[in-house]
This record gives sequence, structure tokens and C-alpha cells, in this order.
Amino acid sequence: MSSISQPNERKTMFIVGNGPIKDNLSEEVDRSDLVVRFNEPKSSKGMSGVKTDILFVCNSGKPMQRRLTDPSYFASPIVQAHPRSYLHTTPR
Repeated sequence: MSSISQPNERKTMFIVGNGPIKDNLSEEVDRSDLVVRFNEPKSSKGMSGVKTDILFVCNSGKPMQRRLTDPSYFASPIVQAHPRSYLHTTPR
């Protein structure tokens, strides 16, 4: 994870969701100091880099169940790249 910056030192952060994007932002995302992702992109796979500092996995329904039982999900470069992940579930 990125270290705390000095007062005048500029840092960049990307927040990446799982919605579609128009342009390939891979270089910009991977160059950022901190990348926070929500789920893994499906519609823009390959367009948002692979760097991942924090991964939030957010969905308590069938999509989440499919992800967590699919071995290829855990082999994904995005999932493999993160040092921290948070699994959000909604109590029923």
C-alpha cells in the first residue's frame, strides 16, 4: 500500500468501478499511487489496468456466489494484485 505523502508531495488515486468505460485507462490506472476497485470490471475488462491496492467485493446475491465459486475469479490479475480486500455482505 502507498505510504503517507509529505505535505507538498502530490499523489494520484484511481477509483475503479465495474461499469463500462469508453477509453483504455490502463496506463493511467497502473501509474497511480493508489488504486481502489469495486468488484472486477466485466464490461471494460482489459481497459482499467491491473494495479489494485484495495479491492471491495460488493454484492450479496447470486453474482457474488458465482464469483466466489469460480476458480478463474481468484486467478484474475486484478484479484491476484491486491494486498487487501474487503467483502461486503448485506444481512438478510
